Amino acid sequence: TDLPVSDKERMLLRIFAGDESPIRKLPQEEQDNLETFIVFGRGKMDDLLRWRVLAHLAAALIAAPQGSLLHSLRLLMLDSSTLMDGSPCFLPGMDEDIRNRVMKALVEKGENIWKFKSHWYKCTCGYTFFIGECGRPMETTKCPQCGLNIGGRDHNKTTSTYEDDETDRSPWGYCLPVADKDEKHATFREIQSSSARTIRLLLHGGMYCGILANIHAAPPMVRTYNHIVNNESMCSMKNHSEASYIGTHFAYDWKSMVDILSSNTEDVSVALHRLLLSMSVAESDEPVKSADGTAAGYQAAWGVQNLAKRNSWEETIEAKYLKQQFNSKWEEALQDCYKKWGGDQEDGKFVAELKEAADLKAFPSQKREDEMPQLWAFRSAVTLDALHNKIGQESRAKDTLPVLCRILEPKLANILPALGRMVGVFDWQNLCMNQFSGRLTKADAGKMTVAEVLATVPRSEAERIQWTRAFKAFKTAWRYAMPYAEYECLVVSEETRAMRISEDDSMLWCIPDSKDEGLYALMILDWLTAQHNELVQVVASALGYPARKVSSRLLGEHDVIKYSKDTLMKFLRSRCVTYAVGGKLNLDLKQLEHVIRREMSRPEITIEMRGFQWLGDTFSAGNELKTVINQKDLSPDTIQRLKVELASPAVANICLQKVQMSMSFILKSGSSLGTDHAGEMRLSEYMSSVLSERADSLPSACARADVHLWHVDAFVKVLRGLVNKDPMDSIDVKYKADLDADLLAQVKAAKPKLPKSVSTMMGIFAETRLTETWIGFEYDIMTILDSVQDSIQIDEEGWQAMQEHFPKELKMMHWAAIYGVLTS
Repeated sequence: TDLPVSDKERMLLRIFAGDESPIRKLPQEEQDNLETFIVFGRGKMDDLLRWRVLAHLAAALIAAPQGSLLHSLRLLMLDSSTLMDGSPCFLPGMDEDIRNRVMKALVEKGENIWKFKSHWYKCTCGYTFFIGECGRPMETTKCPQCGLNIGGRDHNKTTSTYEDDETDRSPWGYCLPVADKDEKHATFREIQSSSARTIRLLLHGGMYCGILANIHAAPPMVRTYNHIVNNESMCSMKNHSEASYIGTHFAYDWKSMVDILSSNTEDVSVALHRLLLSMSVAESDEPVKSADGTAAGYQAAWGVQNLAKRNSWEETIEAKYLKQQFNSKWEEALQDCYKKWGGDQEDGKFVAELKEAADLKAFPSQKREDEMPQLWAFRSAVTLDALHNKIGQESRAKDTLPVLCRILEPKLANILPALGRMVGVFDWQNLCMNQFSGRLTKADAGKMTVAEVLATVPRSEAERIQWTRAFKAFKTAWRYAMPYAEYECLVVSEETRAMRISEDDSMLWCIPDSKDEGLYALMILDWLTAQHNELVQVVASALGYPARKVSSRLLGEHDVIKYSKDTLMKFLRSRCVTYAVGGKLNLDLKQLEHVIRREMSRPEITIEMRGFQWLGDTFSAGNELKTVINQKDLSPDTIQRLKVELASPAVANICLQKVQMSMSFILKSGSSLGTDHAGEMRLSEYMSSVLSERADSLPSACARADVHLWHVDAFVKVLRGLVNKDPMDSIDVKYKADLDADLLAQVKAAKPKLPKSVSTMMGIFAETRLTETWIGFEYDIMTILDSVQDSIQIDEEGWQAMQEHFPKELKMMHWAAIYGVLTS
């Protein structure tokens, strides 16, 4: 009673000194929940080891000065009421902003989420939603809260959609769900897995001791942490016993540490004692980097934490202690601890079973022969999880083991077999191109199965083997890649992702095209090539020299990556595994990285493949020209000048036909032009020198001067936009009123009776006369047209049809709406 300690500190000292009577006075259920703190009569060594760590933790927190990182946990254990003093308190080890977790989960699943782009948006009512891929809207839907249209089309947001801010919204207080729903590999705010789990173990250990410190002389037990539970989170601690909830989390953290370190209970115990000892020695822990005004400059107080200070606390404990404690040499440090704390005489078989750390080589030969203690030694299984755990202990794994980290990413690890089939995939596409391009209609392809092609097209046994082998490669690549493949902003349905190509499927799915079913074959080809090239670039960067390039036309088996998870694990088990004292698992990650770099040092693939041309289809300027000449975008200024000079759809259409003719000749000439320098030639020069066209065949001075062969794709897009331009875009808003239901029905009824010349006249009239408002919008349409009949471009049939079938109530304000009905 003379000790200068508080009642809570005295309760902890009393119980850890062996007086269990305060716990024994509690109801049986609470006694069971605090069983970890009862040491007498418990025969399992694991229980004693956890008890010792909790005792050490409690002592370290009681003695922690304000400048120590442990001081924040001290407040949590002994003075939790100060944590919520009017402003939210943030605890170490809690979840990060849910938006970051969603992003990480999608990336780990293999989704194509572009980095450095904003992906979070809000409706005007406050509803938050996520847009994947490039982060820009491509479709609309109804807001589930207010019903407004959210999202957008063609990268343009709706009026009710705006970008969410990037402010960190990590939840305050305690917010973890029950332990059995906690994630296996804890990670938050870029803290590595072993460090993240250690932080949670210290947190739950401190809270567990805090519950013990608040035991009163008589039941019931006081609830210690109700006030810091975040009610908006998944935490359900208020519905459970606090001791049970936190104690189960502590046990789960302990077990997870054993798994992460591929170790055993005693080694984890010794490592935690070593950690607490090193943290207790330090009088103060200055922040690694300034978090905010409170942490900056460090004024000797960690204490209650706001968001920035909590983040700085985690960064500091990891950088100063955890990375040193759980790095690749942590097992060597443990052996030093065993020598220091264990005594040289502890080398018997019984201790080896408990510690799994006895040096068996030091045993007398006869003792080893008689007792065979190595049979009882612990040996961790060499699994993919063990490899992940070992890499998780490396503080700079992405820098020192870049290739290994890359191929262990879930998406890439799962598609490695597809990368090994790239030669066959290109062979299949080339076979289809040479056999069917320009000779097969899309309708006929839809009726033709792969099996029919394999049975009828090859003219010899050698050709049959070539076709069969190529399709098998394409089918395998599809199976592995389709669940993950992406193509620009294409939305791939779950049904399509689950689809598997077979010999019974239509050839439409197997011939790459820029639209419809063939788009998925093109997606597989482009995406796998991109994945191959990204991995090759990582290897080249690690080796210190640039990757060479190879054309898809010349691609050989020696140019592709042939590797798999099974190959990786086979080499790991056979060449990179050793067992240390007592059967402890060691993995030589440097050797594994070295071998993988050598195996994956391959050239980048440059796609050089003609676009497929369906018989009877007009020429398409999709992804084809870039296979012959690398394409570039036109400058915004050039695009604007082209739109001014080619404003007339008729003139733009003439120009488009000339360009399409040029593209046909370029594709037929194939790779003879080359891909690097041919694009420098002006399009007008190519047309005059190769096609013998007149110098002014392009009806635009800007096109003749500024459009080169590497701009042709971009030029075609501009021309198509002008040819297909909606004439209603430029008219005044006064002529864009909606039709009421009755008038809409009348116009729809009249539509079949009106010739196309009516809609053509309305489009021309709108572009030439309705861009300003000098014609009254409330006048009857037929009255206005009758007054200018001689100057409008419409034939007699069209004029009579309008007089007979146009509803009399139509006004000039309805012009755009009528045009929309007639052209829909």
